[in-house]
Amino acid sequence: MIPLPQELVDAIIDQVDEVTTVKSCTLVSGPFLSSAQRKLFRVARILAGRRNLSLADYSHFLSESPHIASYIRDLDIRAHPMTEPAALIHILAVVRNVECFTLTIVEMPKNNPAFTAALLDCVCRPTLRRLHLLYMQGVPSTILSAAMAVPAVSFWHISMDATEELPQSDFTPRIRQLSLLNSGSAVLDICNFLLHPRKLLYTTHIEYVQIRMDPDSASYDHRFLSACARTLKFLAIDPGALVDTINLPYLPFVLGVEIEIYIDHSRQLPRHFPSTLERLASSLPIVETITLSFVVEPLHPEFAWSDQGALPILGPSFKNRTEFLHLRRVHCKLRARNAASYKGPVFDRFVEAMEMKMSGLLGTEILTCAVVNPQPRFIAPLL
Repeated sequence: MIPLPQELVDAIIDQVDEVTTVKSCTLVSGPFLSSAQRKLFRVARILAGRRNLSLADYSHFLSESPHIASYIRDLDIRAHPMTEPAALIHILAVVRNVECFTLTIVEMPKNNPAFTAALLDCVCRPTLRRLHLLYMQGVPSTILSAAMAVPAVSFWHISMDATEELPQSDFTPRIRQLSLLNSGSAVLDICNFLLHPRKLLYTTHIEYVQIRMDPDSASYDHRFLSACARTLKFLAIDPGALVDTINLPYLPFVLGVEIEIYIDHSRQLPRHFPSTLERLASSLPIVETITLSFVVEPLHPEFAWSDQGALPILGPSFKNRTEFLHLRRVHCKLRARNAASYKGPVFDRFVEAMEMKMSGLLGTEILTCAVVNPQPRFIAPLL
């Protein structure tokens, strides 16, 4: 029997979505075993410190099966508390082809240059396209500098090592997307790092920013976004409770903006949302798409939305507007788990409320509404 070409076997396996079927393919023949393992181990989630295997167990498995490590493209490690740095060092060393790397360890191991070197080596992999660092305390600036050479990066509530001198860096910035969802004093350190005059200008090519904006960091947020103004095309804002009007710098090339809006049982828009929307109009002269992502708690029982009247800038006077001249879409998203189950009264009331608040868009194709599942933790796919 003429053996099937490996390319054909790979194509067959790629069309199989059910995990049990892919596992069964490992029993067919050698070519199918290799292709099936490559698909099964493309994504590796290592959740240590709970009712799971230890980091040492994962490290031993990859030592016994080194070919498996070469198949891993998406690596997510959550190790807290961090009790096995040696095992993690080994895992980082053997996973050489990673394209997406997520690390949650809460606190960097202290006085462990071997771990810092292993993490730096992983961040510097030429294959790496997406990097997510979560809840890490005391991250060396060398790691953050290397991260700027990754096209898409997320910093979620991380802090820098405040005792460390900023090193001179020879990493060429390739970053195009940055998710910066720190809050409080931690974000100030990150902004100072990104905008340090002695460093490479990391912001010169950023096209997509996802950012937490609150009054405590308003001036830093403004400085950072101003530094990105020449290249920024999309902006996603998490304003928290929106306790004050958001003031953006002039961003002349932003085409799309998304804002999270938190709604409680009163079913009222935050008091400062209308003024925030008006500020957006003056700061984003060519914006084409506005996405309003509503997080409503609780969804049940079904409270009626409050009649706050139309938003001034999207109300009846919209047809005679002098701002938002390029606006093509206002997309209102109601975020809910099991979104398909909310295509009833909850959604109908949501649509009715949006049409009332944006009455100037009725009769156009600008306003759209949808129920969507909660968005992923991390930024959108690469532009």
